[in-house]
Amino acid sequence: MPLRPTGSFRTARQSDYARALYIGTGSHPLDVLQRPKIGIVSSADDSTAGHVHLHQLARIVKEAVYEAGGEGYITNIPAGCDGIAQGEGMHWSLLSRDLGAGAVEAKVQMHQFDALVCISSCDKITPAMLMAVARVDVPAVFVTGGLMGTYSTDKIPGRAALGTSDIKEAHGMHLAGKLADAEYEQIIEHTCATPGGCNMMGTATTMSLVCEVLGLSLPGNGTILAMAPGNKGELNPELARLGWEAGQLVVRRCADYWLRGDRTALPSVLLGRAAFEHAVRAVLAVGGSTNAALHLPAIAAQLGIELSVEDFDQLSRTTPLLGRFRPASVYFPTDLGLAGGIWAVMKELRQGGLVQEEVLTLSGKTTGQLMDEAQNLNPQIIAPFAKPLHPEGGMRVLRGNLGCALVKVSAVESSMWRHRGPARVFPCEEEARDALEGGCIKPGDVVVVNWEGPAGGPGMRELSLLAATAHGMGLGNSVSLVTDGRYSGATRGPCIGHVDPEAARGGPIGLVAEGDEIDIDLYERRLNLLVEGVPADEAFFAARRQSGQFAGPQRDYGPLLRFYSQSVGPTSTGAVMGAGV
Repeated sequence: MPLRPTGSFRTARQSDYARALYIGTGSHPLDVLQRPKIGIVSSADDSTAGHVHLHQLARIVKEAVYEAGGEGYITNIPAGCDGIAQGEGMHWSLLSRDLGAGAVEAKVQMHQFDALVCISSCDKITPAMLMAVARVDVPAVFVTGGLMGTYSTDKIPGRAALGTSDIKEAHGMHLAGKLADAEYEQIIEHTCATPGGCNMMGTATTMSLVCEVLGLSLPGNGTILAMAPGNKGELNPELARLGWEAGQLVVRRCADYWLRGDRTALPSVLLGRAAFEHAVRAVLAVGGSTNAALHLPAIAAQLGIELSVEDFDQLSRTTPLLGRFRPASVYFPTDLGLAGGIWAVMKELRQGGLVQEEVLTLSGKTTGQLMDEAQNLNPQIIAPFAKPLHPEGGMRVLRGNLGCALVKVSAVESSMWRHRGPARVFPCEEEARDALEGGCIKPGDVVVVNWEGPAGGPGMRELSLLAATAHGMGLGNSVSLVTDGRYSGATRGPCIGHVDPEAARGGPIGLVAEGDEIDIDLYERRLNLLVEGVPADEAFFAARRQSGQFAGPQRDYGPLLRFYSQSVGPTSTGAVMGAGV
C-alpha cells in the first residue's frame, strides 16, 4: 500500500500547478498526492561502457520504489569516461565532477525531491553524486553499476585474463615491438568484454568501495559484475537485486525522516568524521586510487569536515596493506568480492582497533554489524591483519623542496623505492609522450611534467597513459615520473603525482630545469631537487624565479575552464571549483 503522508513530505506541499505537471509525466493523480517523490539520478550514457547499462538498472529501481510506496522519477546527468577523455578531453575530467555535483544539487532543489537513489559508475560521477548528496541532505541510497567482464588471452606475460589497465600497457609493448599489429588489435577489440566499470582497482572501483564503507550503498555492490556472466545484454541478477533492495530501502528511510523525524536517514548525520576515516583506511588497505585523496576531501568539505592529504598520510602509517589488485597484481576487484568484499577487509582492520563499530549506515545497521556478517573467505586475496602484505597502506605522501606529493606505493616495485636521476622536463603530457615514444627517455631518467595541475593544466589531467606506455616499453622499473597533475588507479610503477603547490601557483616544480638531479625516496617519504648532492635551498629557487626563464605556457580553453583555473582550490583539499572565490 502507498504511504499516506500528513503533509510532512516536502513534495506534498508543492502547488497544484506542480502536481498537475507531475500528472503530465504519467503519474496518477492519487499517486502525486500520496507518495513521496524519489529522484532516481542516473548517469546512464550510451557513449561510455561504464554507464551504457544503467538505463536497465534505473528502471528496476523505479519499479522497486513504486512497489514500496514511492513515486520514482528518473533523471540523468552527463557521464564522462576518463579512458575516452585522454589528451585534450582530460582538461574537463576533474571539472566534470564539480559540474555534476552542481547539476544534481540544482535538480533536487528545483523539484524538491524527498529522497534520492544515485545510480553511478566511473571516476568522477560517483564522487560528484556524493558531493551533491552531502549538500542537499535528504535520504539517499547509492547503486554503483558493477564491473566489466574479462577477456582471456596469452598475449601479455603474466596476464591470463585482461583488464582495462592492460590496454595501456599493451600500447607500450606494441610501440616497443613486443606485440605484433594483429595481436595488439585483438586486445583492443576484446578487452572491454562487457559494459561496466573498468575491472581494476582504479578510481571507479575505489569510489564504489567508498560508497559501501560510508554506508550509502549495500554490501557487495562495489565488487560485483555489471552483466550476467557470458551475456553482454543482461544485467547481473545480483546487481539487479541490489537495485531493487535500494529502491525499497530509500522509501523506508524517506518515511523514517519525513514522517517520523529520524535524522539518522540523513547524510549529514551518517557521514561524520569517523565514516570518512573508515573510507580512507579502506582505500589504503586495498591499494585504491590516489584520486580518492582528491574526492574524499572534496566530499567532506561539503559537510564542513576538514579532510586533506595529510589525513591520508597519517592514517596510512597505521593501516596495513591487505590486498593488491589490478594493475598491481593478477587479482581483479571481483576477486575481492568473492573473497568477502570490502567489509571483510574492514573486519580484518577491526582486529587492530582501526574501525569504530558504532557508526551507523543508511541500512540502519552499524559498521560493527556489517563486519560481523562479513567473512574473509580467501586469505590469499585479503591478507589477515596479523600477516599484511605491507605494514603501511597503499599511499604515501612525499615532502621536500619540490613540495608535497602523493604516490601509490602498493604499485611500485621495491627496486624503485629509491631513485636519483636527471630530470627530463616537459610542460605538458603531449611533449612527454612524444619524447617517450620517440625513444628519448632512457633508463634512470626522472620525467617531470609540470604545468598540469588543477589551475595550470587547467584541469589536473591524469597521466596514466604516459605511465602505462613507459611500463609497456620496459621502462616501468627504471624511469620515475613526477607531476603536479594526477594518475589513475590504473597506474603502476614509480609515479609521483599531486605535487602541491603546483607550478601555476608558484610551486618549485615549475622551476625544475632539464638535467637537474631529482632524489626520490619512498622509504623516507622524500622528494627533492639536489644541487651538488644536497637539497636545493630557497635561495636557489628564488634565483631561478628572478631569472624569468621558467614562465609557463599560456593556455585558454574558454570561459568555463578559465573560471575553474582561477577559482580551484588546492590539490591537498580536493581541488574544488570555486573554493578560491
